[in-house]
Amino acid sequence: MSQKGFTLTELIIAVAIFALMAAIAVPRYAAINTQTRQASIEALASHVNNSARLTNKVWSSAGSPDEIVIEGRIIDIEHGFPTDQSIGSIVVNNGDYLFGDGYWKHKQTGRDERCAVLYIPPAADGGQYQVISYTEGC
Repeated sequence: MSQKGFTLTELIIAVAIFALMAAIAVPRYAAINTQTRQASIEALASHVNNSARLTNKVWSSAGSPDEIVIEGRIIDIEHGFPTDQSIGSIVVNNGDYLFGDGYWKHKQTGRDERCAVLYIPPAADGGQYQVISYTEGC
């Protein structure tokens, strides 16, 4: 009479192989997630930069008013560029970011403020805005 099944040794070897595979895969998966969040932050920074430049062009062609309307949204302008409060309404947020006055933080990083994009409007006429991306905490 032959018995079917696994011996204890075979079972232990199979579990050890699966544990080894998991030990190799988990750090690689975490690194891929980090790289994905970093790329997402860089893409958002580029989008913020382009939105500020485009808003400046629309503002300039509209005769330099204090506010402009883009796609039905009122955008407050100071020194030719959107304010830190109003730029959030023209930058598309796919839901992965929390926005607060010129600052976008990735939701998946918890309280870490080093996975974010910061928009700083110009302080005076003729000044230049800044877009800073932080990816160290992604």
